[in-house]
Amino acid sequence: MGAEQFSTPVRGASGSPISVAQTGTIETDNYSHAGSASAGANGESAYPLAVNPAPVIQELIVTANAPELVINVHTTGGDVYEAFDGGTLGDRDKVEMDKVVVTDPNGSGATVALEWAGE
Repeated sequence: MGAEQFSTPVRGASGSPISVAQTGTIETDNYSHAGSASAGANGESAYPLAVNPAPVIQELIVTANAPELVINVHTTGGDVYEAFDGGTLGDRDKVEMDKVVVTDPNGSGATVALEWAGE
């Protein structure tokens, strides 16, 4: 008897049911580590603000209303990209992040807060 996929037998080229197996991992939105950081006038740190935890950052929320800030995301694959766009970043959850660095190149002193979760 063949394995079923969506309650339909999986059949090979000959039309006979074939045996299939599933392997791998299932990603969830439940993370065992989390943290926060802030910088600027009301923040706890000075610029540049670097968030580089041992776990991989899998969810990132940035709260800021300061288009002059620059946020660079360093991915686990070695890519670096500028993620800040005109004062809003929102929630990033499609990229595995190794590090996030916030700079204030104009010295505005704007406040930024980051919350992250990962594993």
